[in-house]
Amino acid sequence: MFILHALILAGAQAIAPIDYGRRLLSSITGERASRIHLRIQPDGSKESYRISPDASGISIIGSDQNGAMYGALEFAERLSIRGASAWKTKATGKP
Repeated sequence: MFILHALILAGAQAIAPIDYGRRLLSSITGERASRIHLRIQPDGSKESYRISPDASGISIIGSDQNGAMYGALEFAERLSIRGASAWKTKATGKP
């Protein structure tokens, strides 16, 4: 499913991993996309991410571009499986 989204969102142009994550979440969450804060905060651990609920929505922090994208993909999957409870769940990961 996410590969299909990548082809549709990217079209013929290459896009940065964090931008792909942002576009994917925007297409899934609609108006709620403004409550998702996706950013990079280097921590020395390649491609890792943190997902944390905060007062204004959810923060997805990647250690690099790929980590931010992986965090966005994880949150998108959690939304499809868990629905609204995904907005209240913390997660960390690295491939």
